[in-house]
Amino acid sequence: MQFEYRVAGIPAIINVTELDVRRSGGYNNVTSEFEVCDRRGRYAAWLERKLDDDMIAEIKYEIAQRA
Repeated sequence: MQFEYRVAGIPAIINVTELDVRRSGGYNNVTSEFEVCDRRGRYAAWLERKLDDDMIAEIKYEIAQRA
C-alpha cells in the first residue's frame, strides 16, 4: 500500500512494507511498518529523518484507516 504524504511540507510517498491486521472482539489491532519515499517512489532516508513522533502517529493512523 502506498499513499501521498507531506513531510515538513515536502511531498512524499509512504510505502507500507509490513501490515498485520488482527480482528478480535469487534476491534482491529493493526501493526505496520513503513518507509518514506520521494515522489518518484525511491527510498528517501533524508525525508524519513524529518519525521517526528506526531507525524509517525498520524501515518500509522492513516495506515490503520486504510487497512
